[in-house]
Amino acid sequence: MSDSTDQDKRPLSLGRTGGKLELRKPIETGQVRQSFPHGRTKTVQVEVRKKRVVGPGGDKPAETPAAAATAAPATAKSAAAAPARRPVVLPQGLTEEERAHRVRALKGAIADAEIRRQADADREREREEAARLAAEEAHRLDEENKRKAAEDDAKRKTEEADNRKQ
Repeated sequence: MSDSTDQDKRPLSLGRTGGKLELRKPIETGQVRQSFPHGRTKTVQVEVRKKRVVGPGGDKPAETPAAAATAAPATAKSAAAAPARRPVVLPQGLTEEERAHRVRALKGAIADAEIRRQADADREREREEAARLAAEEAHRLDEENKRKAAEDDAKRKTEEADNRKQ
């Protein structure tokens, strides 16, 4: 009878004595927002995998492209908040002609963006100037109406005073 009670107290194991059968959490987890086409979003946890580097300094795990992709949303948010541009990474294996073409295209895109920004600033300046002129005109008309009303009031009072004297 005492044997069955001793067995009930001992946890199940797979060959190790005294070890517990349990699932371990992944080494690192990250959170990613999953968006659905109908507008709903859901935050899910993903496992970040690291690759072992064989060679000098093999103890340090290197980041894999999958881990870099999960880290990309976090860097995209910080890049959107800051006006600084991200550095351009050219893929390996391009010829000099292709590189030169890409550089020209990037410079053209940057110049176009600057021209659009300048045009937007000019339009905004013109809107502000038009609003200022309209406000000045409204103020001038208001002052003129007040002056006419004061003149009419003074004229009416002098006429009333003249009528009383007669």
